[in-house]
Amino acid sequence: MNSIGIRAVLFQQDEVWCAQCLEHDIAAEAPTLDALKDEMEAVLAIQAELSLSHGKEPFADLPRAPEKYFRMYEALQRASGRIAEEHSIPLDDHVHACIVARFAYQHDHVV
Repeated sequence: MNSIGIRAVLFQQDEVWCAQCLEHDIAAEAPTLDALKDEMEAVLAIQAELSLSHGKEPFADLPRAPEKYFRMYEALQRASGRIAEEHSIPLDDHVHACIVARFAYQHDHVV
């Protein structure tokens, strides 16, 4: 079984929780953190299966996330001295909280 590790920044924007992967420009949103985790896992699985169905490595054709999300990630690391569980940091007027998360997508397919 292959595993692909993916870092993501989770943040609350107004009343919605958003997740933006860093290595690949994949995003999801949901009303709660628990729902966001489920939604991101579903989005990752769909994207990976789509790639595999076309004979490609999962996520291989996707660009990196926009640079502002890497700055969010780095700001959280500096705020805590390590990868943060949760911190509120002033990123813009609409972002109220931000979390760094890691997702792992596992698949049995070989391309």
